[in-house]
Amino acid sequence: MQERREIEAALHDGDLWAVAATNALELGVDVGSLDVTLHLGFPGSVASLWQQAGRAGRREQPSTSIYIAFDGPLDQFFMKQPHKLFGRPIECAQVDANNPQLLEQHVCCACAEMPVTQEEDGCYFGPGLSVAMDSLVAQGLVSRHPHTTNVRALFYSGAQDVPAAAISLRAIDPERYAIVNEEDGDVIEEIEESKAFYEVYDGAVYMFQGRTYLCKKLDLGSKVAMVRAADLKYYTKTRDFTDVHVVGGRSAYPARVGNEQYPSTTACCDAAIVTVRWLGFHRIWQGSGEVFDSIDLFLPDVQFGTQAAYIRVPRAARQRVKDAGLPFRDGLHAASHALLNVVPLYMMCNATDMAAECDNPYDTRFRPERLLLYDKHPGGIGIAAQATPLFSVLLEKALQLIENCDCKPASGCPGCVQHTDCGEYNAVLNKFSAIIVLQCTLEAEAQHRERLHLQQQMQVVAIAVPLVSSTLLSRNIQTDVKNWYQYLRQPSWKPPRWVFGVVWPILYTLMGTASWLVWHNGGWQRHSAALTMYAIQLALNLSWPPLFFSGHKLGMALADSTALLLSVAATTQLFWDAEPAAGKLLLPYLAWTAYATVLNGWIWNKNPKLNLRMAVFWLSHAS
Repeated sequence: MQERREIEAALHDGDLWAVAATNALELGVDVGSLDVTLHLGFPGSVASLWQQAGRAGRREQPSTSIYIAFDGPLDQFFMKQPHKLFGRPIECAQVDANNPQLLEQHVCCACAEMPVTQEEDGCYFGPGLSVAMDSLVAQGLVSRHPHTTNVRALFYSGAQDVPAAAISLRAIDPERYAIVNEEDGDVIEEIEESKAFYEVYDGAVYMFQGRTYLCKKLDLGSKVAMVRAADLKYYTKTRDFTDVHVVGGRSAYPARVGNEQYPSTTACCDAAIVTVRWLGFHRIWQGSGEVFDSIDLFLPDVQFGTQAAYIRVPRAARQRVKDAGLPFRDGLHAASHALLNVVPLYMMCNATDMAAECDNPYDTRFRPERLLLYDKHPGGIGIAAQATPLFSVLLEKALQLIENCDCKPASGCPGCVQHTDCGEYNAVLNKFSAIIVLQCTLEAEAQHRERLHLQQQMQVVAIAVPLVSSTLLSRNIQTDVKNWYQYLRQPSWKPPRWVFGVVWPILYTLMGTASWLVWHNGGWQRHSAALTMYAIQLALNLSWPPLFFSGHKLGMALADSTALLLSVAATTQLFWDAEPAAGKLLLPYLAWTAYATVLNGWIWNKNPKLNLRMAVFWLSHAS
């Protein structure tokens, strides 16, 4: 902070004419009278670009902002279509307080201000409050006060007077490594534990505010990296193997993508475990980028839980790639990079927020046929969930990115399938195979949307068939109900006539919904017996009103009702086996059919003259 204040003073006094800085210049530096800002590459979001450009031209002074594009996909995209940049709205930042580690720190600070209880504060902190409170109690950071009357209230009981002072505003991970200057013992910077080994290890070249340091020793026990200033002509980069294991479970964060409507997708967002194994590091010349030395590293694996958004690649893609004589693994890797390259067009994120599943050239294990992007922050900050509903759009844009790139090598270039943050140094890439993979996945997505549309239509049909059929039948028997049915002997426990008009539409709706659930869960191929029995009972159901009301055939109607009851019972059992929810929906229908059968039997028994006249009528016609 003192160095920033010194830079500010030198700029204001005119002793300093220019400042080279990272995007930290956006915040924390009181600089508002610059004449020119020079932007080297797209900073990752339109919000950052305008914030940086706003450092010049304050107080209505004329100013200039110059954007110099790199060879990355976003830079080249905006160079070819500048209107997409200048007409682009400011992105919506993803802020999610339900991250377990963030929530614990938040609750800890809240307990220091006033007691927190699950009953009173659960609506503010969300469903994760109970787990966060248990974790803080186990860590000894919060506890119950011995003199309070509310035994459920938690108070802060940690060692620090102000717990907020120990919480970083820039990092989620509470565990950090300190980078210490060997010459004077000053702490240069602190790095999150989950990211420390990317920056500091024995022999690493560390950059800080334009100065080069050489890491002399990394103490894993005390989490301290000792560095000293050095004038070096090379830089270092780690060699690591990253494994992403999708463990599934409930998505912790809802997807918020604004008011725009995106195509339906089969993409999923699930919990994942990321494991990073460190193999070594390269020494690379600054000018040429040539690797001139490789050193092995022996560091502990880093593992953290996060969230991953992924989509299955259809099996046909592997065969189509094979028929084209191209490598499939290389295509998956390249397609994942292309997806990662286009994500910032729709979300506020950069290489430190999200990564793809990269392929190691020496790994012979089976790789799942999927395109996966994962949140690089421990616990996740919700960007994987935010990207999930965008997958169909991301696939289309990734395909356009590769097809519109003029590079010739199969390994592509930074403008299409290469990525600067690839842990495998952009090995195992093939842009031509990636095109086939993306095309096949998009075709599968289109088929999914067609199936979804068909399912929606079938749902309407399944509910409409019994409802419409019963409505048409009821219109035809209204006269018989008024002129004949009301004069029959009827039991006192028969409900009023209006009840039937309310109950049957409900039962028909439940019946149609149940049939759709069974069809949706496997269709005719898997549940032909259940659907056949459903059709039989529906036919018996629709044949009963003409027999009873129009034909006045009480005996035949009773036989029909009895057969209907048995078929409904069989349908309920078959539906339950196929889809339990469908079987439960038929239970009211089964109960009402049983009641209707008993009622039909009582009326048939108590109106014998009508039954006798009908028997004579049939016998005379038979002779």
